[in-house]
Amino acid sequence: RKMKKTLRIIVPCRITPVKNILKIILSLRNLIGNVEVHLFGEIGDLNYWSKCKEEISKLPNNIKFKYKGSVKPKKLFEIYPNYNVFLMPSLSENFGYSIFEALSFGLPVIIGQNNPWIGMEKQKIGFNVDPKNIKNISEKLQYYINLNEKDFVKIRKNCFLFVKNNIIKSNADAKRKILNIFNFKL
Repeated sequence: RKMKKTLRIIVPCRITPVKNILKIILSLRNLIGNVEVHLFGEIGDLNYWSKCKEEISKLPNNIKFKYKGSVKPKKLFEIYPNYNVFLMPSLSENFGYSIFEALSFGLPVIIGQNNPWIGMEKQKIGFNVDPKNIKNISEKLQYYINLNEKDFVKIRKNCFLFVKNNIIKSNADAKRKILNIFNFKL
């Protein structure tokens, strides 16, 4: 459920500079609304994580940022439905299975522009952002904060349809492999 002026964000990734967590944190500072961000993943760089924690401590009271630790991939399927938006403006991605996972759960995505998943805005399923541009990330988050439930449901439907029409229907063999990876039953 999505209420206007609120947003629940999931960030599932390994904590390293390439995943751009520090820029995510900085992009949250000036958001208007109540925002909850949950970061799931293994800490891959302790020095980088220390810098992140320092910036988390400076966030305003309307922003709640929690590190939830590592989670097994199968557990993510229980977790994704609790969020409104998937956020991962990485500096680069090879494929981004977690992007597929998020879309398959109807979560719009805010992702970096340096990955194979391009054209999110055109598809009305999210945004590709310049991962180095804090203002750009922040503007896209504020867009979702301002959405009401009715408009948000339309975007969620677009996510489901995108996965169904562009990924699953396009290739029977790919469908079988993807569904096996994620233990899906459609």
